Amino acid sequence: MINTSNSKNGGRAPGPRATPRSRLLMTDPKLGQGAQRGPGGPPSVEIDATALAAMPRALARRVVRHAVRLACGSLQGIEFRHIERVLALAARSEGDGCLSLPGLIVERSFAWVRLVTSGVPVPVEPQRVEAPGVYPSPDGKSLIQIGVPERSKACDTLRTEWRAEPLELRGWKPGDRYRPVGRDRDHKIRDLFQEARIPSWKRPFWPILLKDGKVLWAQEFGLAAELAEDRKANESFPSIFSSLQVRVVSPDIEKEHEF
Repeated sequence: MINTSNSKNGGRAPGPRATPRSRLLMTDPKLGQGAQRGPGGPPSVEIDATALAAMPRALARRVVRHAVRLACGSLQGIEFRHIERVLALAARSEGDGCLSLPGLIVERSFAWVRLVTSGVPVPVEPQRVEAPGVYPSPDGKSLIQIGVPERSKACDTLRTEWRAEPLELRGWKPGDRYRPVGRDRDHKIRDLFQEARIPSWKRPFWPILLKDGKVLWAQEFGLAAELAEDRKANESFPSIFSSLQVRVVSPDIEKEHEF
Protein backbone atom coordinates (compact mmCIF):
# COMPACT_ATOMS: atom_id res chain seq x y z
CA MET A 1 0.00 0.00 0.00
CA ILE A 2 2.93 2.32 0.57
CA ASN A 3 5.13 3.27 -2.34
CA THR A 4 8.43 4.82 -1.28
CA SER A 5 10.21 6.73 -4.00
CA ASN A 6 13.43 7.35 -2.14
CA SER A 7 14.81 7.23 1.38
CA LYS A 8 18.01 6.46 3.19
CA ASN A 9 19.13 2.93 4.01
CA GLY A 10 17.88 1.41 0.76
CA GLY A 11 14.34 2.68 1.12
CA ARG A 12 13.94 1.41 4.71
CA ALA A 13 13.13 3.73 7.55
CA PRO A 14 12.95 3.11 11.29
CA GLY A 15 9.44 2.64 12.53
CA PRO A 16 7.13 0.56 14.68
CA ARG A 17 7.32 -3.16 14.16
CA ALA A 18 4.84 -4.08 11.45
CA THR A 19 2.15 -6.65 12.05
CA PRO A 20 1.83 -9.30 9.30
CA ARG A 21 -1.16 -7.41 7.88
CA SER A 22 0.51 -3.99 7.89
CA ARG A 23 3.72 -5.45 6.45
CA LEU A 24 1.70 -6.87 3.54
CA LEU A 25 0.00 -3.52 2.92
CA MET A 26 3.35 -1.74 2.92
CA THR A 27 4.93 -4.03 0.33
CA ASP A 28 2.15 -5.47 -1.84
CA PRO A 29 2.49 -3.79 -5.30
CA LYS A 30 -1.26 -4.20 -5.85
CA LEU A 31 -1.93 -1.90 -2.90
CA GLY A 32 0.86 0.61 -3.36
CA GLN A 33 4.01 1.46 -5.21
CA GLY A 34 6.19 2.63 -2.33
CA ALA A 35 8.44 5.80 -1.49
CA GLN A 36 10.42 7.09 -4.49
CA ARG A 37 12.31 10.14 -5.63
CA GLY A 38 10.96 11.58 -8.85
CA PRO A 39 13.27 13.31 -11.32
CA GLY A 40 14.49 16.55 -9.85
CA GLY A 41 12.19 16.12 -6.89
CA PRO A 42 12.34 15.27 -3.19
CA PRO A 43 11.43 11.88 -1.70
CA SER A 44 7.72 11.13 -1.76
CA VAL A 45 5.42 8.40 -0.52
CA GLU A 46 2.23 7.22 -2.19
CA ILE A 47 -0.55 5.42 -0.32
CA ASP A 48 -3.59 3.63 -1.74
CA ALA A 49 -6.34 5.75 -0.20
CA THR A 50 -9.04 3.07 -0.53
CA ALA A 51 -6.96 0.44 1.23
CA LEU A 52 -5.96 2.91 3.94
CA ALA A 53 -9.54 3.96 4.61
CA ALA A 54 -10.63 0.31 4.93
CA MET A 55 -8.06 -0.51 7.61
CA PRO A 56 -8.77 -0.51 11.35
CA ARG A 57 -8.20 3.03 12.61
CA ALA A 58 -5.24 2.23 14.87
CA LEU A 59 -3.44 0.33 12.12
CA ALA A 60 -4.18 3.10 9.59
CA ARG A 61 -2.59 5.65 11.94
CA ARG A 62 0.55 3.50 12.17
CA VAL A 63 0.74 3.26 8.38
CA VAL A 64 0.46 7.04 8.01
CA ARG A 65 3.13 7.64 10.67
CA HIS A 66 5.39 5.19 8.87
CA ALA A 67 4.78 7.02 5.58
CA VAL A 68 5.63 10.36 7.21
CA ARG A 69 8.92 8.92 8.47
CA LEU A 70 9.79 7.69 4.98
CA ALA A 71 9.04 11.07 3.41
CA CYS A 72 10.54 13.34 6.08
CA GLY A 73 12.98 11.16 7.98
CA SER A 74 11.22 11.80 11.30
CA LEU A 75 7.89 12.60 12.93
CA GLN A 76 9.07 15.96 14.28
CA GLY A 77 6.19 18.42 14.43
CA ILE A 78 3.59 15.80 13.45
CA GLU A 79 0.76 15.49 15.96
CA PHE A 80 -2.24 13.21 16.34
CA ARG A 81 -4.51 15.78 14.66
CA HIS A 82 -2.25 15.82 11.59
CA ILE A 83 -2.52 12.05 11.22
CA GLU A 84 -6.31 12.33 11.50
CA ARG A 85 -6.39 14.95 8.74
CA VAL A 86 -4.48 12.60 6.41
CA LEU A 87 -6.94 9.81 7.19
CA ALA A 88 -9.87 12.13 6.51
CA LEU A 89 -8.36 13.03 3.13
CA ALA A 90 -7.96 9.33 2.31
CA ALA A 91 -11.56 8.61 3.36
CA ARG A 92 -13.06 10.92 0.76
CA SER A 93 -15.05 9.00 -1.80
CA GLU A 94 -13.38 10.70 -4.78
CA GLY A 95 -11.56 13.77 -5.98
CA ASP A 96 -8.51 15.87 -5.28
CA GLY A 97 -7.29 17.63 -2.19
CA CYS A 98 -4.20 19.04 -0.52
CA LEU A 99 -3.02 19.47 3.07
CA SER A 100 -0.09 21.45 4.46
CA LEU A 101 1.46 19.79 7.50
CA PRO A 102 4.70 20.72 9.31
CA GLY A 103 7.46 20.08 6.75
CA LEU A 104 5.13 18.08 4.57
CA ILE A 105 2.59 18.43 1.76
CA VAL A 106 -0.13 15.78 1.44
CA GLU A 107 -1.97 15.52 -1.89
CA ARG A 108 -4.94 13.40 -3.00
CA SER A 109 -5.51 12.49 -6.66
CA PHE A 110 -8.02 9.80 -7.60
CA ALA A 111 -7.37 6.78 -5.36
CA TRP A 112 -3.90 7.88 -4.24
CA VAL A 113 -2.53 10.02 -1.43
CA ARG A 114 1.01 11.36 -1.74
CA LEU A 115 3.23 12.71 1.04
CA VAL A 116 6.10 14.90 -0.15
CA THR A 117 8.44 17.42 1.47
CA SER A 118 8.09 19.87 -1.41
CA GLY A 119 5.43 20.41 -4.04
CA VAL A 120 7.65 22.04 -6.67
CA PRO A 121 9.24 19.46 -9.04
CA VAL A 122 12.12 20.48 -11.30
CA PRO A 123 11.26 20.21 -15.03
CA VAL A 124 13.00 17.44 -16.97
CA GLU A 125 14.69 18.47 -20.20
CA PRO A 126 13.68 16.64 -23.43
CA GLN A 127 16.17 14.10 -24.79
CA ARG A 128 17.14 13.44 -28.40
CA VAL A 129 17.08 9.66 -28.81
CA GLU A 130 17.91 7.23 -31.61
CA ALA A 131 17.40 3.55 -32.29
CA PRO A 132 18.87 1.36 -31.06
CA GLY A 133 19.42 2.83 -27.63
CA VAL A 134 18.41 2.78 -23.97
CA TYR A 135 17.50 6.07 -22.29
CA PRO A 136 16.38 7.16 -18.82
CA SER A 137 12.65 7.74 -18.68
CA PRO A 138 11.38 11.21 -17.74
CA ASP A 139 9.80 9.60 -14.67
CA GLY A 140 13.27 8.85 -13.26
CA LYS A 141 12.23 5.31 -12.29
CA SER A 142 12.50 3.30 -15.50
CA LEU A 143 14.31 3.01 -18.82
CA ILE A 144 12.97 3.42 -22.34
CA GLN A 145 14.57 0.90 -24.69
CA ILE A 146 14.28 1.71 -28.38
CA GLY A 147 15.37 -1.00 -30.79
CA VAL A 148 15.18 -2.09 -34.39
CA PRO A 149 13.79 -5.65 -34.28
CA GLU A 150 13.96 -8.18 -37.07
CA ARG A 151 11.19 -7.60 -39.57
CA SER A 152 8.21 -9.86 -39.01
CA LYS A 153 4.57 -10.06 -39.97
CA ALA A 154 3.66 -9.45 -36.34
CA CYS A 155 5.31 -6.03 -36.38
CA ASP A 156 3.41 -2.89 -37.37
CA THR A 157 5.30 -0.31 -39.43
CA LEU A 158 5.43 3.42 -39.98
CA ARG A 159 3.50 5.12 -42.75
CA THR A 160 6.40 7.48 -43.42
CA GLU A 161 9.99 6.83 -44.43
CA TRP A 162 12.11 6.34 -41.32
CA ARG A 163 15.74 7.00 -42.39
CA ALA A 164 17.01 6.63 -38.77
CA GLU A 165 15.95 10.15 -37.84
CA PRO A 166 16.32 11.17 -34.19
CA LEU A 167 13.29 11.21 -31.92
CA GLU A 168 12.44 13.25 -28.85
CA LEU A 169 11.73 11.66 -25.48
CA ARG A 170 10.19 13.93 -22.87
CA GLY A 171 7.52 14.22 -20.23
CA TRP A 172 3.94 15.16 -20.99
CA LYS A 173 3.09 18.79 -21.68
CA PRO A 174 -0.35 20.44 -21.66
CA GLY A 175 -1.74 20.37 -25.18
CA ASP A 176 -0.16 17.04 -26.17
CA ARG A 177 -2.65 15.00 -28.17
CA TYR A 178 -2.79 12.06 -30.56
CA ARG A 179 -4.96 9.15 -31.69
CA PRO A 180 -3.85 5.91 -30.01
CA VAL A 181 -4.35 2.59 -31.76
CA GLY A 182 -7.97 1.50 -31.31
CA ARG A 183 -9.34 5.04 -31.03
CA ASP A 184 -11.42 6.69 -33.74
CA ARG A 185 -10.20 10.26 -33.16
CA ASP A 186 -7.52 12.40 -31.58
CA HIS A 187 -7.56 12.71 -27.79
CA LYS A 188 -5.81 15.09 -25.48
CA ILE A 189 -3.42 13.05 -23.38
CA ARG A 190 -4.82 14.95 -20.40
CA ASP A 191 -8.17 13.24 -21.10
CA LEU A 192 -6.47 9.84 -21.34
CA PHE A 193 -4.92 10.52 -17.93
CA GLN A 194 -8.39 11.15 -16.54
CA GLU A 195 -9.73 7.90 -18.02
CA ALA A 196 -6.77 5.91 -16.68
CA ARG A 197 -6.93 7.70 -13.29
CA ILE A 198 -3.27 8.76 -13.42
CA PRO A 199 -2.43 10.92 -10.38
CA SER A 200 -1.71 14.56 -11.18
CA TRP A 201 1.86 14.50 -9.82
CA LYS A 202 2.92 11.75 -12.26
CA ARG A 203 1.78 13.53 -15.40
CA PRO A 204 4.64 16.01 -16.02
CA PHE A 205 7.07 13.06 -16.04
CA TRP A 206 4.93 10.69 -18.15
CA PRO A 207 7.10 9.33 -21.01
CA ILE A 208 6.12 10.62 -24.46
CA LEU A 209 8.01 9.79 -27.69
CA LEU A 210 7.76 12.30 -30.55
CA LYS A 211 9.07 12.91 -34.04
CA ASP A 212 9.00 16.45 -35.45
CA GLY A 213 6.65 17.47 -32.64
CA LYS A 214 4.16 14.68 -33.40
CA VAL A 215 3.37 12.12 -30.70
CA LEU A 216 4.35 8.59 -31.76
CA TRP A 217 3.90 6.80 -28.45
CA ALA A 218 2.87 7.42 -24.84
CA GLN A 219 3.43 5.05 -21.96
CA GLU A 220 0.36 2.92 -21.17
CA PHE A 221 -1.65 4.44 -24.03
CA GLY A 222 0.53 2.94 -26.77
CA LEU A 223 1.26 3.81 -30.37
CA ALA A 224 -0.25 6.49 -32.56
CA ALA A 225 -2.87 4.86 -34.80
CA GLU A 226 -1.66 6.57 -37.98
CA LEU A 227 1.72 4.86 -37.61
CA ALA A 228 0.19 1.39 -37.66
CA GLU A 229 -0.53 0.40 -41.25
CA ASP A 230 -1.86 -2.82 -42.68
CA ARG A 231 1.19 -5.04 -42.97
CA LYS A 232 0.12 -6.45 -46.34
CA ALA A 233 0.37 -2.96 -47.85
CA ASN A 234 3.77 -2.44 -46.28
CA GLU A 235 5.14 -5.70 -47.62
CA SER A 236 5.12 -4.06 -51.06
CA PHE A 237 7.65 -1.47 -49.84
CA PRO A 238 10.23 -3.33 -47.72
CA SER A 239 13.00 -0.85 -48.53
CA ILE A 240 10.91 2.17 -47.48
CA PHE A 241 9.33 1.06 -44.25
CA SER A 242 11.24 -0.11 -41.20
CA SER A 243 10.18 -1.11 -37.70
CA LEU A 244 10.96 0.27 -34.28
CA GLN A 245 10.36 -1.29 -30.89
CA VAL A 246 9.73 0.63 -27.68
CA ARG A 247 10.01 -1.15 -24.35
CA VAL A 248 9.56 0.27 -20.84
CA VAL A 249 11.87 -1.46 -18.37
CA SER A 250 11.38 -0.93 -14.63
CA PRO A 251 11.08 -3.06 -11.48
CA ASP A 252 7.27 -3.18 -11.77
CA ILE A 253 6.61 -2.43 -15.47
CA GLU A 254 7.75 -4.19 -18.58
CA LYS A 255 5.67 -3.34 -21.62
CA GLU A 256 6.65 -3.51 -25.23
CA HIS A 257 5.28 -1.84 -28.35
CA GLU A 258 6.42 -2.27 -31.94
CA PHE A 259 5.80 0.08 -34.84
